[in-house]
Amino acid sequence: GRSRLSVVKPNDEMVPFVDTEEETHEPLAFAGPDQVAFVLGAQPAESIGIASIKDGRLLKRLNPQSGDVIKSLAASNDGTTLFYSSGGAIWSIPAAGGNPTKLGAGDAVAYDPSRQDLVVYFFEQTVRLARMPVTGGKTEPLEVPGGVRVQSLVGPAPIRHDGQIVLSVLKGSWFLGAAIFDPRSRTLNRVPLRYDGDLFSLAWNQKNE
Repeated sequence: GRSRLSVVKPNDEMVPFVDTEEETHEPLAFAGPDQVAFVLGAQPAESIGIASIKDGRLLKRLNPQSGDVIKSLAASNDGTTLFYSSGGAIWSIPAAGGNPTKLGAGDAVAYDPSRQDLVVYFFEQTVRLARMPVTGGKTEPLEVPGGVRVQSLVGPAPIRHDGQIVLSVLKGSWFLGAAIFDPRSRTLNRVPLRYDGDLFSLAWNQKNE
């Protein structure tokens, strides 16, 4: 009767990630090399939890104070700062605890480790991307090549160490596919699949491969 995050090892059973009666669900993000940030509870009492990857132990609980659903979650390289989107705005909050800071408008956010800034998603008639400093302020448009419809699905780690962004797209198919956008060369390449089906949560692994 509730949402929960689970973990599974090869050839083993799936078990709850955090031992709690509260709901645990996405969005989620790696918060440093050994921790995961995720959403605890349900509206109107959502909070951000940080748990150990090793044993699922809940380490911290942060109060986003945004008053709306958390739609995306990201973290700085060292995991000391979390970024999230809620209520049509982008926010930052210290992972150690403290008050959130409103950075600017946006519907979803991802952290770019190559530039140590943010990529903000705007869900309009088409999805629009822009860069934003981690301290907030003026955004810089990120032009995605035409002919591809970017979808409003942002995974937990969509930007690789070299700045390439994996996107959920719709082009020439009934199914949602994946494409890799390189902001430096402004090229976008589809990821080939061997089956027909929708892809909903796209992310690079922790080795950024």
